[in-house]
Parts: sequence; structure tokens; C-alpha cells
Amino acid sequence: AVRMPANKIALDLIQAARTPIAAPSANVSTRPSPTSANHVLEDLEGRIDMVLDGGRTQIGIESTVLDLTVSPPVVLRPGWVTAESIEDVLGEVHVAASPEHFARSPGTRHRHYTPRAAVILVESEAASKLQKILEEYLKTGPVAFIGHSHVDLDAPGLTNVALSHDPQDYAASIYSAMRDLDSRGVPVIVVEGIAGGGEALAVMDRLRRAA
Repeated sequence: AVRMPANKIALDLIQAARTPIAAPSANVSTRPSPTSANHVLEDLEGRIDMVLDGGRTQIGIESTVLDLTVSPPVVLRPGWVTAESIEDVLGEVHVAASPEHFARSPGTRHRHYTPRAAVILVESEAASKLQKILEEYLKTGPVAFIGHSHVDLDAPGLTNVALSHDPQDYAASIYSAMRDLDSRGVPVIVVEGIAGGGEALAVMDRLRRAA
């Protein structure tokens, strides 16, 4: 597999090394991916020699994985580089739909992006029931809500993380928000999904796995 970063520090490191670099993700398996140097240290401090801190990630979710060993190529894991944008360059591209396809890529297991808290994903067709869902979980203890809808609920156990209905806002914020809520010990996180194709599909792929 070949990874191609767009980050200047990563590219400078590759150039300085003058050799191919083995570059797995900087997180423990099943944990939400890091979007800052502090997140890396939360998972890997004591196991690694150092961190190059380049600030917060620009996108936030993991890369697109494209299988070029078949024709037409297959997107094994959706990411910010969408199937549509790849088709503009390569022509026809398929999107993985079978367990056989998914098994060819890391990051496609159901629990790959899971925080310690229980994640409840509210898909768009259930958004009208959002307040009732939050009320039900609040009966059991503290609850955090991550989403773009206004929730008219004044409850002492509710933490609200407001996002816009924009895939870029979700991608940049979702893992950081989950890690922050984990650090506070929130037992349940209710996340509101977003609709749409392209980048929104990549975000929803991660949210479904987290849930």
C-alpha cells in the first residue's frame, strides 16, 4: 500500500528520510483517530520516541483507500477524496459493498473508530425524535449531544457540542469531540447524522462504525 500525504511536515519528513517510511496511523486500534499531537500522546505516550506537532489536522477523518489491483478500481474506504473526484481522473470507479472488498483494507472493521462512551447515531430519518431519544438516555445518567439541530432541552446532565450541517465541520470536529467527552467520563454520546453524498458519505461511514 502507498500513502500520499498532503501535509507539508509529512512531505518534508519523507524528503529528509530519503527512504520509504512505514507509516501506520498514530492511534491504538479501535480508538478514534487523533486530530492533534495531544491525542497521539493520549494513546501512545511511552511507546514512541517523539511527536512532530504540526497543529490540528486539516480534515480530521482518515484517508480514502483505493484498490488499484482491480479494474475498475474500488474505493475500499471512503474519505475526503471522493469516488466522484477519483472518477474525474481515472474514469469508472466502484465503491466496496461486500465483506470480501472490505477485508482488503484496514479501517473497515465496525469498531475501528470507537470511543469509550456508548455512541448512539441518530440518522436523518429519525431526527424528529432527537429530543425524545436524549430524554430517554438522560434518565440513565449524563449524556452528550453532538449535532447540528437545536435541541430545546434544559437538563443538568446534558453536554451540547454544536456543529453546522456541513461535512467539513463534522470531519474536523467529530473525533476531537469524542475524545474530549471521553476525558470527561461522559457515558453516552448521541450523534446526529448528516445527509448527502461525497464527503458526507465518508463522515457517515465513520459515525456508523463508532456507533
